[in-house]
Amino acid sequence: MTFDLEKVPIEYYQYVEVFSKNKSRQILLYQLYDLSILLEKETILSLELIYSLSMLELQMLRKFINKNIYTGFIHPS
Repeated sequence: MTFDLEKVPIEYYQYVEVFSKNKSRQILLYQLYDLSILLEKETILSLELIYSLSMLELQMLRKFINKNIYTGFIHPS
């Protein structure tokens, strides 16, 4: 583990693996309940942001997306 167990309340020790960096780098196998959004025919999606972000927030968002695409956790559709 790469975090300090002293910061985790004792009642949560049984869930401590949830915070493991190694576990977070493993993608789960396909599940029956993987979700997708089905669009109506001829629907055109807007490329606008849902809410405004600062330049720093946009950079952090792009970094997060790129990292998760690289690791295979998400993929472009």
